[in-house]
Amino acid sequence: MIYLELNNQGQVLRFSLEKGFYRLGRDRTWSDFDIPETGWTIVSQRHAFLLQEGEDYRIFDGDGANPSTNGLFVNHTRITDGYLLKHGLELTIGQNPRDYIRLTYFNPAHSQPRVTPNKRQLSLASVQNWPVQLGRSPNPELSYCWRLDAPTVSSLHATLIKIYEGNYQINNYSRNGTFINDKLIHKPVLLKDGDTIRIGPFILL
Repeated sequence: MIYLELNNQGQVLRFSLEKGFYRLGRDRTWSDFDIPETGWTIVSQRHAFLLQEGEDYRIFDGDGANPSTNGLFVNHTRITDGYLLKHGLELTIGQNPRDYIRLTYFNPAHSQPRVTPNKRQLSLASVQNWPVQLGRSPNPELSYCWRLDAPTVSSLHATLIKIYEGNYQINNYSRNGTFINDKLIHKPVLLKDGDTIRIGPFILL
């Protein structure tokens, strides 16, 4: 089954794609999808439309006549002429990590190559030199580093601090945001067992 997933700071909507044309927005007289009004205002009344192209879909910003207010972005570049979706591709509605919505396209029949978050096991038991720096180009001369190489990861994206044995705190330093269990953090957060850290395309377990 082909579907779209919209993730609004941890609130997730999923919509299956089975026909040749769809419209996406908060205007329920126009949209083919039921988008809530409350908390989803970053989505325009008439935000985008999708046309089937081969076995996938091409997404266009706006309603065909006017662009959406907050846009559709792939790797921080706004879509203006349509964009062919492939399995695992992630777009954003808006660019501010405090309120943007992640839109991910899934077509499991075409799952190779997959463009999904890179999951990594975060082992802290052997770390001696704190804090742990997480980023695209952290400074190994300062402390222990975990390099995450992707354009959406800042040079120093976040740090992990050991509070006491088995208890750690994460601090965000990036405008692109750090997410715990798919929720953007706005201040230092004490991690709990089972929490997942999302930095750019990476998920740290």
